[in-house]
Amino acid sequence: MQNDEILKPGITGFTRYPDKFDEQDYKEFEMYLYHALRLKRGKVISKELLVNNKSFFTYLIKINQNQYYLLLNSTYPLLAFATNVDYSGIEFIDPIDLFDTNLLSPYKILRKELLNKLINMSEIKRLRDYEIKNIRYWNPGTIGEVIFNYWD
Repeated sequence: MQNDEILKPGITGFTRYPDKFDEQDYKEFEMYLYHALRLKRGKVISKELLVNNKSFFTYLIKINQNQYYLLLNSTYPLLAFATNVDYSGIEFIDPIDLFDTNLLSPYKILRKELLNKLINMSEIKRLRDYEIKNIRYWNPGTIGEVIFNYWD
């Protein structure tokens, strides 16, 4: 997946009138998630919806005694896996074998290499002016920090 396919208006979770970006239907996503976890004998330990100005939904899952965070962007059907998620940062990992590729459409799982790629200001020119203003203010270092953020 190319950066310009990801860094599109609304990706930061910020919106202003007259823009109206749809919020992800997390209940629909949970149908995929719970089905996949049932097949792997896993479970959801906890979930955190959109609170505290986050731009993503967070699911702590457990499979074979290992715990992972699964993140869903609030605007686009983009997913990421992580081992640590808090205000100090997110430690992204490559996707674990959880989803059957046929089951997952329309969701896209982002790889660690892309998420940890340094952000280039020329890559954000397609975003809305208020998103660019927030990016300049919060100064994220990586693409992952733009897509999955705690900005307020």
